[in-house]
Amino acid sequence: MEYYKHETESNAKYAVLIVLAGLFVFDLWSVISGLSRGFDVGLMEFVYGVRDEFLNVIMGFITRAGDTITITIICVVLVVLPTRVRFGIPAAGAAVVAGLVQYALRHLIDRARPDEAMWLILPEDGFSFPSGHANASFVFYLFLMVLLRRFFIINKSYGAANLVSVALPLLVAVVGVSRLYLGVHYATDVIGGWLLGAVLLIALVALYDNFYPPRNRISFDAPSWEYARRRRPWRKPQVSNPSEELIEFPKHRGKWKRPGTTAKRRALEEDANSEPPNSTPPIRR
Repeated sequence: MEYYKHETESNAKYAVLIVLAGLFVFDLWSVISGLSRGFDVGLMEFVYGVRDEFLNVIMGFITRAGDTITITIICVVLVVLPTRVRFGIPAAGAAVVAGLVQYALRHLIDRARPDEAMWLILPEDGFSFPSGHANASFVFYLFLMVLLRRFFIINKSYGAANLVSVALPLLVAVVGVSRLYLGVHYATDVIGGWLLGAVLLIALVALYDNFYPPRNRISFDAPSWEYARRRRPWRKPQVSNPSEELIEFPKHRGKWKRPGTTAKRRALEEDANSEPPNSTPPIRR
């Protein structure tokens, strides 16, 4: 099977990666230097002013989508399913990488959480920056969105592709807002978690497209969906007579070329052009 891959790849994603990394460094510097304190306090006072009993229940339920336990359960289900090599293993690996990176940064930065008197959920342990829920949900759900969107587009299920493209980013956004609403994170913690998640997401998708096994990779360049229609196509086919040689067709075919004009063809074309058209139909008798 041939792979149709573009000869030149766009460097736009790497430029976006550099910009997002710069924004994350700026957010981190504003936290360490104390420059963001006014922004954090002002936004927290606004959010605390719109609290409501109904919103408290909704936000407490939504924030569980970014918990380590919830993401772990989803990863286990995806790994158990028959499509584990195409969805489960890559998504679980992305979640593990996100968890390790944010754990290391939180202990390195060592930022305390907001005042416990404003918390609306059970006591949270650990440090504040960056938000683990915002970072983990961004990487895991959006990486899964990339895989599902590619799969649906390849199978021409454009409605399902648009659905996951809207639902999962909306879930990530609401999970981040819920952390600020529940009083367990500052606004810069959530923003830093999103920026860090975006950097990790772009890097992980690039690694997936370049190093994941092609027969299990969901990609527009390598038609991995064709592998699902055959049984182990990468193995050598069996023949009735082992001594008979297999005929291998050329993988790359030459381009079709227009046949050259010969002297006889040129003479026929000139005669056809020089002969006046016969406008009178033949008379039948």
